[in-house]
Amino acid sequence: MRKVLPLLLLLSACDAHSPMMPASDAIDKSSFQQLQNISSAPESVARYAESESSQGKLELWEWQRLIGGAAEAGNQMLFTRLAAVAPQVQNADLKNLRADILFRAAGVGQTQFLEWLLTDPQWQNIGFNLNQDTGTYQGSALTQAIKARKTETVNWLLAKGADPKQVLKNNETALTAAVESGERSLIDKFLALGLSLNSDQGMPPLFIAVRNNDKAMVQYLLDKGANLHATWIDPSEAQIIGAKPISVLNVAIRNDSDNQMLKFLLDKGATPDRPEHASAVASFIENRYYSDLGELEPGVQQAFDLLLKYKPNLRAANNYGETALGLAVKRGQVKSLTVMIAAGADLNLSDDDGKTLLMYAAESGSLVMAQFLLYRGADIKAKDLRGQRALDYASDASMRNYLSSIPTR
Repeated sequence: MRKVLPLLLLLSACDAHSPMMPASDAIDKSSFQQLQNISSAPESVARYAESESSQGKLELWEWQRLIGGAAEAGNQMLFTRLAAVAPQVQNADLKNLRADILFRAAGVGQTQFLEWLLTDPQWQNIGFNLNQDTGTYQGSALTQAIKARKTETVNWLLAKGADPKQVLKNNETALTAAVESGERSLIDKFLALGLSLNSDQGMPPLFIAVRNNDKAMVQYLLDKGANLHATWIDPSEAQIIGAKPISVLNVAIRNDSDNQMLKFLLDKGATPDRPEHASAVASFIENRYYSDLGELEPGVQQAFDLLLKYKPNLRAANNYGETALGLAVKRGQVKSLTVMIAAGADLNLSDDDGKTLLMYAAESGSLVMAQFLLYRGADIKAKDLRGQRALDYASDASMRNYLSSIPTR
């Protein structure tokens, strides 16, 4: 059975000033397990790694956690010795961990350790750079220091060349990280450095405040000039056919369980009758009004009615190109469809391909939905841009038989 590396040891037992254990202390499985009760034992950890790696037993994930823990502890001795065993660990390469190491050290304010990595000749070939991106949800050294509210570290990083205007692969910027942290002094600092709340680079900071259901921060950003009606499309979704931008209203619908942020934004003027926010109803169907099965969550119908009060364009698509009416049909949501019809929805509206709601129902195979639409006045003779009717979309024999039985004169 593999040795299990205690997480507590990795993160807290790496103090550079702790006394070294006697060289005669053997590090085997049983004695190593006891180290989890020792607050500071970096020498023991180093000798464990050296012993295991020399026998080909140190696994990549163990090495990664150990060297990451050394970075967080700012322990230069332990970091150096762990870096030295990398050639003996399968697939271990310090260059692959550069951004993560800087991220970890910055998050706990280890500026002396960061300075050492950047200036010590032994790391020159590794190429540590403060603007390296972890390429994940984590971000960079600067954004991590910001979110950790390490103001002195942030100032140090900026002085050392960290770029506050950098847009990371997770769409994060220094400004969005400052909003995430709630640290208004940092927001003001980055605005003073020339960053914009309305830049088209990265996710708009206002979206972060809305996502966090932080009304005070939303108001603060609006007072600073944030555009309430800004739209944004995630670069990872931009290549999807039919993908559409989203607005703060879409963000609120996805993350606001008690409707407080939704009501706040509507009161501020982010209403679904405006073209920037028109896809909010489709987003609501997608994220909140799940199905007709069981009872709706408290407040869901109230919020839906509130959106429909503004008489939005129900042909407006969500960020995946799906309309509210189309989603309701696909998901068999008779309740939500009934509400939209009562609000004036036209059942014979078609999408950009000329596809009607009845065609969607035929394609889904839902006889109940097809019957409902026809009862409400859906046109069975309507054709899409290719000249196909609902019958041509029928997904099974039952649907074909049903639609064939409907008189078309």
